[in-house]
Formats: sequence, structure tokens, C-alpha cells
Amino acid sequence: MRQLSIILFLTISTALLGQNANKIQEIIQLGDEWKFDEAIELIKSEISIDPENPELYYWLGRYSHYKVSDTRPFPVNSDLWSREQVLKPLQKAVELNPDYGDAKYFLAAEYGSRAVEALRIGDVDQYRQELLDAKSWGGFPLHAIEHGKNVLKSCDPNSILIVDGDAHTNILQYLQVIEGYRKDVSVIVLAYIERPFYIKLIRDGVPGIYKPVPINMNDNLIMEMHDYRWRENDVIIPISEQTREKYMLNDTVTYFKWHIKPDNGKKTLRTGTAMLINIVETNKWVRPVHYIWYGYRDLNGLKNNMQIKGLTAEIFPTSVKGTNLEYDTEKFESIMFNPENYIDYPDIAINNQPRASGSFGDLSRRRIFEYAIYLYLNGEIEKSTEVLNKMIELMPPEYFSLPRDIEHSVENGLKYVAEYRAGMNKQKLSELVSAGKSIDEIITFIQTENKKKSKYDLSESGINMFGYSLKNEGKNEEALMIFKLNTELYPKGSNTYDSYGECLLLLGQKEKAIEAYKKSLELNPKNTNAENIIKNNK
Repeated sequence: MRQLSIILFLTISTALLGQNANKIQEIIQLGDEWKFDEAIELIKSEISIDPENPELYYWLGRYSHYKVSDTRPFPVNSDLWSREQVLKPLQKAVELNPDYGDAKYFLAAEYGSRAVEALRIGDVDQYRQELLDAKSWGGFPLHAIEHGKNVLKSCDPNSILIVDGDAHTNILQYLQVIEGYRKDVSVIVLAYIERPFYIKLIRDGVPGIYKPVPINMNDNLIMEMHDYRWRENDVIIPISEQTREKYMLNDTVTYFKWHIKPDNGKKTLRTGTAMLINIVETNKWVRPVHYIWYGYRDLNGLKNNMQIKGLTAEIFPTSVKGTNLEYDTEKFESIMFNPENYIDYPDIAINNQPRASGSFGDLSRRRIFEYAIYLYLNGEIEKSTEVLNKMIELMPPEYFSLPRDIEHSVENGLKYVAEYRAGMNKQKLSELVSAGKSIDEIITFIQTENKKKSKYDLSESGINMFGYSLKNEGKNEEALMIFKLNTELYPKGSNTYDSYGECLLLLGQKEKAIEAYKKSLELNPKNTNAENIIKNNK
């Protein structure tokens, strides 16, 4: 009887789980169709049946947030509505499941929206409190804070930083306002620059909170902001002598030509784009202007003007794409390859917020991966491989898996680079051997090339592979010379003597072969291959 009860319980439980999953899918489908009212009513109905399901509270808070923040004007948008319909269900989801990362993300998003609203009406104390509340509910985990700091570290002093999306906007607000980190940087949020109150706010600044941005628009012009009629055209911005000196431009560069296409239909320019033009035009490169989302969403007409400095790129007054100015190499490497900037990266596995953490982890890895490609295309093959390996070392996939495209590219990239270098290595060493170069001359070449960070693979394993390629082609005498060369270049390499001994034995030079195997065994007592060959040839 007891066994029958257990089976019955498991059967009913499984059926209920299946029904819940189907309802959740139905709710998500409604949300995907932007039928938020229907989705919310269905969620509330399901909560009355299953009041301890954190997923239901999560979707209720999320769709309530969308209803206010991302659709048409919502007349019931108030502090009380936000607390009851958005914050409360999301908080309930976290209380029921403390590891619910996406619920924490949407709490941070809602608190971030409330913070901006508080700043709009001039309530600085409430602005701070909203950000503190977001932190207290787990909205800003350690890995997010570290990533935000790395973004700000990428900015030059006194910069203007253009960002997009809740994830970066909110963590940067928290760092600057609550922790006081890099308050010299003025953050501009693309999602807000079409709103008159926001343009006024960043133009005028907020003492102790926000450093003003140069905008040449009075209140009347701001209130009349709209999408502007536009045909593909150039905006011409004069370049001063000070700017030429700052960016080391020659005297012939007297103006910046910004080619801008309509971006809201065939003959219209978005309000936000017009505002960015005004900011760059008014600023005249007095303050550095940085952008975080380069490579994902290019700023209109500025694709070729981004000098990459880490997690941000600075807008240059001249094209840098494809030149030696495309990267600020020293700054990029000091930020992206500094282990101290990844101390809290393992937290991404503990406090993962799928909606945001992927952005943080993948952005850093994409920046490094793109740098590896840049190096490769510029002939720095060995360094390109080192950079790919460094990326894996700093941000191990076991903490946060690589997206498929990066994983595939890294694997193929490493393989391709290795094959390319092996081919170049074989070709070059073959030329030297065919030219009748002596061992000393070949050693001199290799040592010289190493100093230049050669594009050839002249490592111990690289030379050994070349020796075996000769051996496999039946060129045993040439292979023997290469293996002998490797023992002289790398006298502490057990494998070099093992390969040298193998080739000697093949050529019938038994005594010399045994000496080589003995040396290999001396360097590596665990070399059972050498041990067995020595025993069998006594």
C-alpha cells in the first residue's frame, strides 16, 4: 500500500510539473507577442494555484517592468505601482529562490529606472537609495562591479562615455555615485538621449553626482527635439591646433568630416543621433569621447574612427581603422591582460545573471579575440596565439562557457595559427638545409629570429616536428641533422634526445643512439620508451 502511495504521488507530481511548464511556455509566448496584459492576468491566475513558484513571480515582475518601461506611455506609472507590481514580485522570486540571477537583474533594472526618475525630479537622496537597494537585492554582483571598473579604467581622464543597455548603465551609476569610482567620466546613455529631461540633465550636470557634458542647445531647442529630416551628408567639424597636437595629426588635417546616413527611414535622422552630433561638435575633442558597444552597434558614421583602448574605444578626429593607431596597444594590454582585473571573475559562476553576465563575460573575451585577429593580420602570429591562450587563462570556460561562435573560432584559430606557423617553419628550415647551411648558421638564424619574435615556430616542439616531417619523407640524414640541432638548442629537453636517438638507431648508429636515449632518460626518469630501448639493445 505504501509503495502504491509513493507511485501515485510521483505520478501526480510529474503531471503537475508538466502542466506548470506548459503554462510558463504559454506565458512566455504571450510576452514574446508583447501581449503583456494577457500574460500578467494568466500569471496571477497561476499564482493563485501555485503561490510558491518563483518563476511565476519573476515573469510577473518582468512583464510589469516591460509594460511601463518599454512600450507606449503608461498613465499608472507611479512609485506605488512600481513597488507593488514590479519590485514586490521580483523580490518574492528571489526570496523563494536566492540563486535566481535574472530576477536580481530585473530588480537592478527597475531600481535603475527609479533612480533616473528620482534624479529627473532632483531628489538626489532617493537617487542614491534606489542604487543601494538594487545592490542589497543582489543586483550588482562582484563580477559585474569588477567589469564596470574595467570599463571605466578603459576611459581616459575626464572622458565622456557613451553606453547602451541597462546592464552597463546601472552598474556604472552605482560605481560612480555610491563607490565614488571615476566620477571624472560623464556617462551618456543612448536609451535616454531622445528624452528632453535627460539632455537638460547631462547638459547642466548635477553637483557631486554628474559632470556636465558640452551641449550647444537652449531649453527651447531641447523641448522641440524630434526626428530630423536628413539626407546622406557630411558634418564638418574644424580641428584646432591643440587637437592636432593632442592626437599627433599633421598640419594638413584641419577638419573632421563625419559622413552620416539617415538612420530612421530613408530621409530621417534619429533624435539621438542628432544629439550625439551636437555633443561631438560642441566638445571639439576637448574631452575624450569613448564608446563601449563598439563592434555591436556602430555609431552612425564613426565605424572607422574608433581607437580601441580596452573595453571602450575612443572616437578619433581621423580614421584609424587599418592603421597602427587602431589600438592603443599599451593601454589595451595593461587593462585586458592584467590578472588583477579578473580577481572576481569566478563570481560569474556563483552569482550568474544570464541577462547581464553574458554581456560582461563575452564583451571582454570578444575584445581579446578581436585583438588576436588584429595581431595575426599584422604578422604577429606567435603573439596572436599567446593572446588567445591568455583569454582562456584569464576567463576560463569552466566559470562561464564560451559562446559557440567564439569557442569555434578560438579552436580553429589556434589550430590554423599552429598549422600556418608549422608550414612556415618547415619551408624556412627546408630552405636553410637545402642551401647547405651549417648547424652553427642555422642556430644563429633561429636565435636571431627568436629575438624578433619570429613568425616561424622555432620552439623545441616546432623544430622536432620539422625533423619528423623530414624523416617521414625518407630524408633521414637531413632529419638527423635537425634532431641534433634541437639537442644543441634545447639541451635540457628529454624529448629532443629521444627523437635524436630514434633517428640514430634508424640509421644504424647504435652506440650513439644508446647514448642519446641515456641522456633522455637522465633528463626524464619517467621516459619508459628510452628505458626499454636501452634494455633491449645491451
